[in-house]
Amino acid sequence: MKIVTPNQMREIDRRSIEDLGIPGEELMERAGMAVAAAVESLLPPDMTDPFVILLAGKGNNGGDALVAARLLSEKGIRTLTFLLSEALALKGAAALNLNRLTQAKSPLRELVDDEEFASFQKILPDADLIVDGIFGTGFKGPARGMAAEVIKLVNQTVRARLVSRVVAIDIPSGLDGETGKVDGDAIQADRTVTMGLPKTGMVRGDGLNYCGRIVAADIGFPPAVIDEVAADLELITGSELSGILPPRPRSSHKGDYGHLLVLAGSPGMTGAAALASLAALRAGAGLVTLGIPKSLNPILEEKCTEVMTLPLPETSEGTLPPGALPLILEFCRKVDAVALGPGLSRNPETGELVKQLVKSCPVPLIIDADGLNLIAGDLSVLKGSKSALILTPHPGEICRLTGLTKEELFKDRAGTAGLFARDNNLILVLKGAGTLIASPEGPLRINLNGNPGMATGGTGDILTGLIAGFMVQGLKGREAACLGVYVHGAAGDRAAEKVGQISLIASDLLEEIPSALNRLFLWNNC
Repeated sequence: MKIVTPNQMREIDRRSIEDLGIPGEELMERAGMAVAAAVESLLPPDMTDPFVILLAGKGNNGGDALVAARLLSEKGIRTLTFLLSEALALKGAAALNLNRLTQAKSPLRELVDDEEFASFQKILPDADLIVDGIFGTGFKGPARGMAAEVIKLVNQTVRARLVSRVVAIDIPSGLDGETGKVDGDAIQADRTVTMGLPKTGMVRGDGLNYCGRIVAADIGFPPAVIDEVAADLELITGSELSGILPPRPRSSHKGDYGHLLVLAGSPGMTGAAALASLAALRAGAGLVTLGIPKSLNPILEEKCTEVMTLPLPETSEGTLPPGALPLILEFCRKVDAVALGPGLSRNPETGELVKQLVKSCPVPLIIDADGLNLIAGDLSVLKGSKSALILTPHPGEICRLTGLTKEELFKDRAGTAGLFARDNNLILVLKGAGTLIASPEGPLRINLNGNPGMATGGTGDILTGLIAGFMVQGLKGREAACLGVYVHGAAGDRAAEKVGQISLIASDLLEEIPSALNRLFLWNNC
């Protein structure tokens, strides 16, 4: 799914209405329906007499809010709409829907003076949910006047837990729809129902911190019009991935689904090796062999029942040495890919092994964690590699690879990822809130599932195993990276539903990979 700038979205809207004759009021009606549906989904089904406050500006977002208010009222949900404008200021489809709301006798007030603001302040804590339709995606700069006071009060009320949910229409008010910049205050939403396509400001800058869960609503923009828009950024969706792995014939055997070699682990870091290996099996890899320093073999044979082990020579510190390279390259004849790095340590001798292996590995190579740290400062090994490369750094690791500070990185994560992938001719998976997948060609991809509970040790090792496990089943690097990142986030979300974000640990994700995959590939349940 394309992610577009506000100007691109306005052009899609204009062409749909002016060139193809789709009435603007029809698009607004569908937008309001999507907002009303989101509100209903967030209200507990056993709640008696729910109360929803809707905030409407004078533009199209305000019109969407007016439609949603009418539809919710028709379903028996108690609503109160505050119009942050005089009614006469509304034009076109928004004015039409203001008239429809009035005819439906759904309560509405003009929030334009201090007296009405005092009333709003008094009644706001009584709401079970707030709908934000104040500003649209073209908003820039700080909110001013009454709008600024309303935004500040809504956020204060939510932080005080007096209101449980906020739904933003198209984009949280106060957030720049193009850059994701917040200059002043912006609505802190739990869910953002964006019309047609997500906007760039939702995934750049501070956007992800304000939008909550983003839902793109299909309100009837013609696919042909959307296809004409050139977008530099695309959203990974479950629907596009659902057919990426074919059903398995009944005559299948383990040799049909690839063999992965994982090179990982050092004293004190056996968990990383275990998590990566087990995640690859959960991804569907037919065989996984874990190459580890020989002294760790008894531990990992006990930790990982289904994983085969390859005991290798070790340094005096119990890490993998350069002398292990011939054995590793010989074993590479049996496998379809190598995952390198989780828990390897930063031992200089191990660093020599990593650099030599990156240059000479004959199969695709997924590099993570200490594998990345050990090549930082000498990126020539990447350009000299014979194999297809996938790198999976977190922000600290990409900063070590590029020499950027974190402040510089977060000014332009997308630009950094794209440039690094092109310069080094590889797939880059830049982890974080809104994980990015960059490749030498094609648009940048971004994944928006997952949650803050996944910010815990070991979850990155699971992602490495997932990507590698999908790759040995025959997926190309970009496909494997997108599927791995999506399934990783989906498993994290399912785990958070069960144990909560605060208590989530990496092995919780491991247990939820099967259900995440089953949901994505329904044929697994047949």
